[in-house]
Amino acid sequence: MLRFVSAAVSRAGASLPRVAGRPWWALLALLAAGPAAAQIGHGAFQDPALALRPDSGPAPVVLLGDTVFVVASPVEPFSPRARATQLAQQLEAMLRRRLIPATITVVDALDHTDLLVDGRVLYRVVDDDARAAGRPRLAVAQGYADRILGALVRAPDRQRQRLFGRHVLIAGAATAGLLLLLTLLRRGVAGLHRRLERLRDSTREWETIRHLEVVRHLSLLDSLMSALRVGRLALTAVLVLLYLPLVLNLFPQTVEFSHQLTDLTLAPLQTVGRALGRYLPNLLYIVLIIAVMRYLLRLAHLGKAAVQRGELRLRGFHPEWAEPTYVIVRVLLLAITVAMLFPYLPGAKSDGFKGVSIFLGLLLSLGSSSAVSSLIAGTVLTYTRAFRVGDRVAIGDTVGDVLERSFLVTRVRTIKNVDVTIPNGVVLTSNVANYTSAAQSHGLILHATVAIGYDTDWREVHRLLLEAARQTPHVLGSPPPFVLQTALADYAVSYELNAYTDAPGIMHLTSSALLEQILDAFAQAEIEIMTPAFTALRDGSRAALPQLPGSVPNGAGLDRR
Repeated sequence: MLRFVSAAVSRAGASLPRVAGRPWWALLALLAAGPAAAQIGHGAFQDPALALRPDSGPAPVVLLGDTVFVVASPVEPFSPRARATQLAQQLEAMLRRRLIPATITVVDALDHTDLLVDGRVLYRVVDDDARAAGRPRLAVAQGYADRILGALVRAPDRQRQRLFGRHVLIAGAATAGLLLLLTLLRRGVAGLHRRLERLRDSTREWETIRHLEVVRHLSLLDSLMSALRVGRLALTAVLVLLYLPLVLNLFPQTVEFSHQLTDLTLAPLQTVGRALGRYLPNLLYIVLIIAVMRYLLRLAHLGKAAVQRGELRLRGFHPEWAEPTYVIVRVLLLAITVAMLFPYLPGAKSDGFKGVSIFLGLLLSLGSSSAVSSLIAGTVLTYTRAFRVGDRVAIGDTVGDVLERSFLVTRVRTIKNVDVTIPNGVVLTSNVANYTSAAQSHGLILHATVAIGYDTDWREVHRLLLEAARQTPHVLGSPPPFVLQTALADYAVSYELNAYTDAPGIMHLTSSALLEQILDAFAQAEIEIMTPAFTALRDGSRAALPQLPGSVPNGAGLDRR
């Protein structure tokens, strides 16, 4: 109160004339009146600017057009109008802050009666007010308290009635603004989409560096167009979610629904937004790591494609290694990415997350021993170049063409069109015969063995066998076929015909045709093939010798006695 009086005195001193040429005399005179002014019953609620108004007639206390009561008597230096205006301002401030009290306490003193709200003086009734009303001061104060409380309770309804028209205009303006923003958003996104489509039609597919494809323009443009569509939907949803609570909160009938809608939509979004704000540094790390690793994967893919096409040559690195090497590099990069991302994932440090990680690791270690061995075997087979897809191979007892070679299994289709899947661990521990690897450069040797009796000249046998080889389809003339004598058995001589072919895919058909030609050749020459054995009854008087050029017929002159 003393600060209020001092402020009033200071303002009043500025308007008084000079006394004896010095303005501080007037200030001393007002300070002398300070103790009397301190007894005025308005306390800290009075505005010093209203204290010296000359109007002294009765003044009503008006709250939103509702007259609460009339102030008839002044309290020096405050006029009735100043007291009424000050009380009205306090009531309006309480309405703005929505501080409507449940009760107003009346406290009677020796020379005044105070109306208290939460322990603070709202209005002070003095004896002049009681005399003007013609009733006891306490009764007047109680009547003022009841009227003030009733006016505060009625004020929200009167305020809503006065603001209804304004709220309708605000709702209309908000609706028009929403429609305008949605129209501008739709047209803007459509315009950007058309420009990106024109750019997409006119751009090149790839950006290359020294013939290596680096950036795929069309993919970038497609991503931008997809981002535009998603961004438009997101902005539309945000605008609608902001519009609905704003408009619904303007009218009493929909205020509760507005609060419910806010709790259902905006409150979770605010919670998510605050969580994202706290998580934003980790999110930036995650985005950066994923972007770098994605580009490294892209470079690895481009390098693989360049090696496969022969555009990039590395000494000692075969083109068929490009695909498995890319798979290994990709797995390693993904593993490194997971290891780098793990500390920044939500809940990564929680006990539950750690428990699940340990459980998954245990399952993987216990259940993948055979898979890991096959994986290692597949890697070894890849870089040892034991066979390739399409080769005719023999793996153990399985003979056929390789259909697929992965890191875990090898699939072979036999000559009977049976697909056999062999784990790479089994392949690595088995003997693998590759009929295709040298067929084009050196030729694959097919062989057939026959047994011919001792009475047939070996030169004739060689001639017949070589003639049969030359008559067989898919047998090469260069290198020429050749015959090996592999054994001098008890009853016959073993001859092995070896012929070259460059078609290992039909080697079984070529072998069959070679045997057919051998049978025909010896049948036409009337030479019997003693395979597996030939039995005859002989008297032993003549030896079974071949008829050589210039020799006597069939061992004539030999005496066996």
